Amino acid sequence: MMPSHTATFTPDAVLSDALLVQRIAALSDKPALAELDGRHGMTLYAIAYSLLLEREAADEVVATAFREVWRSAASFGARGCTVRRWLADLTRRAAQEHLRAQPIIAPAVRPAGRGRGRTAERRASTTRALARRRRWAGALFQFARVAGILAIPAILLA
Repeated sequence: MMPSHTATFTPDAVLSDALLVQRIAALSDKPALAELDGRHGMTLYAIAYSLLLEREAADEVVATAFREVWRSAASFGARGCTVRRWLADLTRRAAQEHLRAQPIIAPAVRPAGRGRGRTAERRASTTRALARRRRWAGALFQFARVAGILAIPAILLA
């Protein structure tokens, strides 16, 4: 019989997030990456969707964030933050890059005819509002980045 203080690894053992990142870095452990995705994927999707308001774009951003986890897992320990925070930062950064890559193009306004004037006005108004929203999103990214550097909880930015 084994002493009770001896730790054994079983498939059901729960590994910490930090240990999963270490396994990704040291062993290129795909199941560890899948486990991180299972634990944090929905939260990261919620972050991405709240910034982009598009399902497909949010999915792409989360996938980009996990590709970055795969590439930069070895440098995680030097960051001095939790895995959850690191994943959220990667997701926000990927969302910011996605927004930067999207051109802000005003749709052509059709000539006003019967009933079309109001529709054209609404479209133009919506386009202006979306442009303002994207500018604000960019500013919020910068605030979040500064808050991270200064160790100010992101909840205070809301």
